[in-house]
Amino acid sequence: MKKVIVWCLLVLPILLSAQGISPAGKQLFVGYLAAGMNVTQIAGDIMAGYRKVGGNAGVGAYIMYKPQFSNSIELSYSMKGSQENFKNNNPLNFKKFSFDYVEIPVLFNYHEADIAIFHAGATFGRLIRYNINQSGGLTLPDDPKKWDFAATLGMTFLVKDRFGLNFKANFSLNSLWELAVASSRARRGGWYHNTLAFRFIYLFKPK
Repeated sequence: MKKVIVWCLLVLPILLSAQGISPAGKQLFVGYLAAGMNVTQIAGDIMAGYRKVGGNAGVGAYIMYKPQFSNSIELSYSMKGSQENFKNNNPLNFKKFSFDYVEIPVLFNYHEADIAIFHAGATFGRLIRYNINQSGGLTLPDDPKKWDFAATLGMTFLVKDRFGLNFKANFSLNSLWELAVASSRARRGGWYHNTLAFRFIYLFKPK
């Protein structure tokens, strides 16, 4: 994963500035910048609700092999976790989980003219740091998993030629810990990140 991150750091700036032209005369690479916020929860931690808010920012590029279709790759920083309801005074509940990831979404995209872009694919994440704030005497295994693999769906509404509003949903496929500390109604054991991202997008298109 470290090699992949280094590769992205080297290649993405080139794609951002590239003005490659396809055989059909169209721009081959379209770079972009994205910034916004996540609202997140962890399925299985007994604290239902998307209460944890964190930042989400990245740089990426579309590879336009057809006018309607593309693949994209991005390098982003994403803050996830879960937050206890402040109205809940149960001392056995956790108060707050914070997990920061460097992520690489690899997506397939469908472009609907100059109106919207629809996304589907996978996101690979590497845990950079985390913090667990407990209000009661529950214990967890030593460390969470370093890797997160998530299914990703999303949509970008194109407001102007170079600007867009991006919505993205990530659902982790692997648990944070080997042993389930609590069970999720949606899945059998384990703790899984659920993330909703809301971001502004700036596209590097020729004038």
